[in-house]
Amino acid sequence: MRKFFKNILKSLRDIGFALLDRCVCHKTPKPIKHSIIVIKTDGIGDYILLRNFLETLKNTTHYHITFLGNHIYKDFAQACDSPWVDTFLWLDKAAFLKNPLYRAKIIATLTQTSYTYLLNPTYSRDYHTDYALSRHIHATHKFAPQGDCSNISQAQKQKADKIFHHLLKNTQEILFEFDRNKEFFTQFLGKHLNTKLSLSPQSLPSWSYLCQTFAINAPYVLLFIGANSPLRRWSMEHFAHSASHIITHYHCDILLCSGKEDIPNAQILKQHIKKTLQNKVHDLVGKTSLLDLSALIAHAQMLISNETSAPHLAHALHTPCITISNGNHLTRFTPCPLPNGHYLILPPLIRDNIKHYAQVFNHQISQLNINTISPQDIYPAIKTLFEARKIQPAPTIKENTTEIPATQETPTTKENTMIDYFYAHGIQASTYDNYQIPPYLKEILPPPPPTANKHATKQTDDRAQPREAMQILDIGCGLGQFLLALKKLGYTHIKGIDTNPEAIKHCQNNGLDVEKITQITHYQGQYDFITMMHVLEHLPKDTIIPTLHYIKTHLLKPQGKLFIAVPNAQSNTGCYWAYEDFTHQWLFTAGSLKYTLLMAGFEHITLIDPDCLVGITRPKKIIKKALLALYKANRKFWNRITSSSYHLPSPEVYSYEIKALITNTPPKG
Repeated sequence: MRKFFKNILKSLRDIGFALLDRCVCHKTPKPIKHSIIVIKTDGIGDYILLRNFLETLKNTTHYHITFLGNHIYKDFAQACDSPWVDTFLWLDKAAFLKNPLYRAKIIATLTQTSYTYLLNPTYSRDYHTDYALSRHIHATHKFAPQGDCSNISQAQKQKADKIFHHLLKNTQEILFEFDRNKEFFTQFLGKHLNTKLSLSPQSLPSWSYLCQTFAINAPYVLLFIGANSPLRRWSMEHFAHSASHIITHYHCDILLCSGKEDIPNAQILKQHIKKTLQNKVHDLVGKTSLLDLSALIAHAQMLISNETSAPHLAHALHTPCITISNGNHLTRFTPCPLPNGHYLILPPLIRDNIKHYAQVFNHQISQLNINTISPQDIYPAIKTLFEARKIQPAPTIKENTTEIPATQETPTTKENTMIDYFYAHGIQASTYDNYQIPPYLKEILPPPPPTANKHATKQTDDRAQPREAMQILDIGCGLGQFLLALKKLGYTHIKGIDTNPEAIKHCQNNGLDVEKITQITHYQGQYDFITMMHVLEHLPKDTIIPTLHYIKTHLLKPQGKLFIAVPNAQSNTGCYWAYEDFTHQWLFTAGSLKYTLLMAGFEHITLIDPDCLVGITRPKKIIKKALLALYKANRKFWNRITSSSYHLPSPEVYSYEIKALITNTPPKG
């Protein structure tokens, strides 16, 4: 019954769109002499397998070429294919099918012009997009291949095919999609074509740009972990196992790439890699454009990818590639035979009978489990590709190694620069001689052991006794002022970590348990209370969420507490704090700190003393509250006058510092 009503609603939608399209169509379009419009609105991989024919089309006909494509590859197409295309037009398919106003605007724009030829080379056309666009665009001659019914019913196809003046014949055998496009353009142009699948690296971002933007080193292997279906996505555990194998045997860095939707999967993948190897893994998931990805593939030792658009880029760029596939659309979206340096890894069931399953899985979706392909199945291909590049297996990295020698940077210059900067800024040991723990922090600290207070009552002792062994960690302890203050209060199980060797030495000379680290993910321990005061703003933006996630999952006990303090970008002195300290890389508002913590997996987040009222006398507190209320009202008034706004769910904190207390929760399940 639900399907019945759903079909009725779709029919009503189609009728409504048909009426709308007729209303907005231009009846007297302006003709462009000797012109061709090419329609290709499907995915990135489909465009990559078509784009070389735009050059062939331009060089053969010398016509004015208009290309109507999917907006998801807009920047890539304009950067790489502008020499062959005179006019680009872009379509948001989702909006075209759901938003009447957007659809009306697109149809009105497309029907203003009349072309000599309309080419819709898509073999498996879509009724609601390809046919709708081809119907309304004015052209003297409309061409398409005969095509199939993969995305359309037989009845719909028979009706829609009447739109085209010429349906070019297709061979009945299954062809690689690039060869299918070649078949179409060969017939349209009436000549044999030597077009090859290629992409010029000169049209892509340079290596220096990649190094500067993504802080990467060569050599590296790129893992593309995304896929548009769970059936076609190799497990993160298998990717992690393969990454570890490459790092330990070949000392290559690993680059992780995919779309933003795979950010959680990248975190899962990294959790399955040993901590001693994680500094060799660069997580670029959700951070690259299609142009960036293409350039990264061009410079990679090899690509290891699910069957998606990335292997097509590797093929075009002549980068060695290992494609992991469950067999869906076998040989249609993977060339047969494979080019040199390319490997297709399939489930065991179909490896020995590819020809048979190519027929089966081009008429039905493959339901085979891609994870029957093990990491060991791709290791021979990895070895062969590395040997072809004259990279031999290296001695295995020992598990207890804290740094990988191949990429170990010399810390002396960087660390000494930081030390000199802090001294130039007037920050040294004597700066904190009179340091005292702020009142708001005293309120949330666990009580010290009962021995710290000789006059404690029995009731106090009983309350404090269970907390005697509570472990406290100060991340970014600096010169140890906070640890020294804790020690004076009687805390015994306290520890600090920092990256500055001079600061570590100073702390150790004061009898503090402090350890030097290079990365937080190399440190291990379990703590009841962790402080991270004015540290996050010094970290590169792309490391902040992984760092917080690591603290949650590896350092903080269940029900343990994390205290974070950062400068407030929303305060009156926000700009000052952003630039006063040369080592600041990022600043937070209360809202962005909250959302960052949520993305790292924390749930229970409390802002501490947002109005800075803890520790002041009652009269001062009353006056400050009143003045602060006036300030907020004034701010709200001028925001309205200047049409300014804030993200409504975000808390507003105006003091120079944002302070948050986060309670950890045990993993669900």
